[in-house]
Amino acid sequence: MLKMMMRNIAASSSSYCTSRRWRGTPCLHSHSTVVVFANEYFAFLHSQSQPSKPIKSTRTQLDQAVRNVPTITTVEDAFNVFDRMLQMRPPPSVVHFNQILGQVAKLKHYSAVISLYNQMDVSGIGPDVYTLNILINCYCHLNQMGFSLSVLGNFFKLDLEPDVFTFNTLINGFLLEHRVAEAAALLHKMDVSEIGPDVYTLNILINCYCHLNQMGFSLSVLGNFFKLDLEPDVFTFNTLINGFLLEHRVAEAAALLHKMDVSEIGPDVYTLNILINCYCHLNQMGFSLSVLGNFFKLDLEPDVFTFNTLINGFLLEHRVAEAAALLHKMDVSEIGPDVYTLNILINCYCHLNQMGFSLSVLGKFFKLGLEPDVFTFTTLIKGFLLENRVAEAAGIFNKMIAGGNCQPSVVTYGTLVKGFCMKGNNSAAIQLLRKMEEGACKPNLVVYSTIIDSLCKDTLVDDALNLFSEMMCKGIAPNVITYTSLIHGVCKLGEWKEATKLLNDMVSKSIFPDAHTFNVLVDALCKEGMTVEAEGVVEMMIQRGIEPDTVTYNSLMDGYCLQGRMDEAKKVFELMLRKGLMVDVVSYSTLINGYCKHKKIDEAMMLFLDMSHKGLVANPVTYNTLLDGFGKAGRIQDAQKLFSEMQACGQLPNAQTYSILLDGMCKNRQLSTAMQLFGEMEAKKLDINIVIYSILIEGLCIAGKIESARDLFCGLSSSGLRPDVRTYTIMINGLCFAGLTSEAEKLLIEMEVKGCSPDGWTFNTIIRGFIHNKQTSRAMVLIQTMVEKGFSADASTMELIVNLLSKDEVDPALLPLIKKSL
Repeated sequence: MLKMMMRNIAASSSSYCTSRRWRGTPCLHSHSTVVVFANEYFAFLHSQSQPSKPIKSTRTQLDQAVRNVPTITTVEDAFNVFDRMLQMRPPPSVVHFNQILGQVAKLKHYSAVISLYNQMDVSGIGPDVYTLNILINCYCHLNQMGFSLSVLGNFFKLDLEPDVFTFNTLINGFLLEHRVAEAAALLHKMDVSEIGPDVYTLNILINCYCHLNQMGFSLSVLGNFFKLDLEPDVFTFNTLINGFLLEHRVAEAAALLHKMDVSEIGPDVYTLNILINCYCHLNQMGFSLSVLGNFFKLDLEPDVFTFNTLINGFLLEHRVAEAAALLHKMDVSEIGPDVYTLNILINCYCHLNQMGFSLSVLGKFFKLGLEPDVFTFTTLIKGFLLENRVAEAAGIFNKMIAGGNCQPSVVTYGTLVKGFCMKGNNSAAIQLLRKMEEGACKPNLVVYSTIIDSLCKDTLVDDALNLFSEMMCKGIAPNVITYTSLIHGVCKLGEWKEATKLLNDMVSKSIFPDAHTFNVLVDALCKEGMTVEAEGVVEMMIQRGIEPDTVTYNSLMDGYCLQGRMDEAKKVFELMLRKGLMVDVVSYSTLINGYCKHKKIDEAMMLFLDMSHKGLVANPVTYNTLLDGFGKAGRIQDAQKLFSEMQACGQLPNAQTYSILLDGMCKNRQLSTAMQLFGEMEAKKLDINIVIYSILIEGLCIAGKIESARDLFCGLSSSGLRPDVRTYTIMINGLCFAGLTSEAEKLLIEMEVKGCSPDGWTFNTIIRGFIHNKQTSRAMVLIQTMVEKGFSADASTMELIVNLLSKDEVDPALLPLIKKSL
């Protein structure tokens, strides 16, 4: 039967070692299994370790140490005691050496145990069964199963009999390395030998099946306990209950719990902790608390894990009061919170954007004499970054390094690097990368890829490619994310050959583009107006078995909209619906924007209403697009109605919303309505920026209220604002339109004096103003200035100049200059 079971394991996925275990749950598949066996074994060894011979009085001090089983706390202690024992004549019994080896193994210094054993071997002290079992246990922990088997060979060379502990340790070691065939062979040896499997052997099998999600086989192993006249223990039931709960099979878990209740075994603290953890994950905190009540009914003491699990469960549901009450219970009890408890609280406050409370919990660490760990600091750094407080995050990082007790991990570095990149501070991110390279914690692929992506987003593609080459030289292999970032960067610059080269390079390394890679290409091509090429990329996706998603089709729709091909854009939208893809707010907003840009505002409104009927909530972008469309179509009343609906739906208008609405009002000569809206903005104490003022100044100029426009322009400084090139150009245009060309020219000079350089639009505006006001010679002077500054005439200015030339109103000597400006 056991052989058949092992064949079933071999036929199953070897991924049973994937850690699905909840914290605190007993789990045989982890390395702690061997420690469980080792603890049982060492406890037995401890009881058998009395000296077999009287010790001479000349060695009283050392003899006393050996007799009392010296407590080993460091590797140095072990080597010192070992050296002194090896110098004794005659040497102590192997039992005494085993005691030292056992203690070092408990400290998890497995390599040190092997080194000490080698000293025994060189000194001629022969091992016994216990010695070799300790050695096998250490090799299993070090994942060196070949050496474990060679130690098994030593049993037979030394005429020693391996025991059940030997085989259990080896079987578990092989299963940890997914070497099921070797484990099965050892189990067969046990089956046919006099040793036979014991409770621990069957527990290993049960745990294995639980992690393979084969609970039927786990139960069949439970049946074998009785066939082999073995008694399942609490560990057996805990493992099975945990297995069923991991599959959300609560009824079966409850049946096993009932078996425990009516048997002599009875649930222990771990059993109840498993149940509490399960209910917390199922968001059933009421049941979790009822299990807590069972602790007291069964005369069991809840431990720190019990409280941590409950506190975490309540905090996941944002039930902070209940979590605080449990924390208070811990505070006044003998249990007291541990590092994990406080880390849970810090993590909660960080996600609630309450960094003040997070820092107060950090203070509690020191009050309780606890040391914050790397998770504590990393969580705080992440919390500050979530609030965009990069300086404070960097401060926590610096404190962590200055403290010296807890050094940042690669995750800590990566978190801060990401924070710098999100703020666009690439230089700080690279500086942190260099700091990692100088220290013990080397940067990994995630750190490099984060910086490469940030550089590409800021169009610093050469720097990104250099960092990519540096990463490759250090033996860090890129992944699809790294390549996708680079492809995105070169596409933004229109470097299609470089993009193709990167694609070929990644495929040659067996790194294949994913949906995100293709989406980047489709989006970049569509933004460049290359929709035919984008269609080709979509076809390639389908050929490679990658289904285009909502993002793909949204980009393609946007490309068609930019080209005015609204029928094709609508077809893509309908294709998404037919395929059952999620048509989101972005999909609707893209198509609405296309219709608005091409003055098909009614079609846009029909889509907007359809979106609302489907339960999708329009965002400010959607509303702004429609408001802009109404404004350009001269439908200001419809725009005002939509603006009111927007606020009624709970969408707060942003600065862009107000500027779009004001612009529409001003362009349609509804200045009084615009000024009324401006007054509302002032009353609400909204941030009125230079864009808003520029729109109003332009509206006043269009309405012929040049004095009011001038007053508003001159009062900008009192509002703490500085006019930008657009504001100056609008004012210059208004002055020219009013025939005040001299004042306009003075304003042009003032611009440069105040550090606001005029652009091509400014020069074309004032040149047209002079021509319209029959001041051709002054216009020609400005044309010369414009050419000297590297600007040229736009279509409107060219039309005026050509008209002047046709009427012979330009000095022929100026023709070469005019040609340069065209």
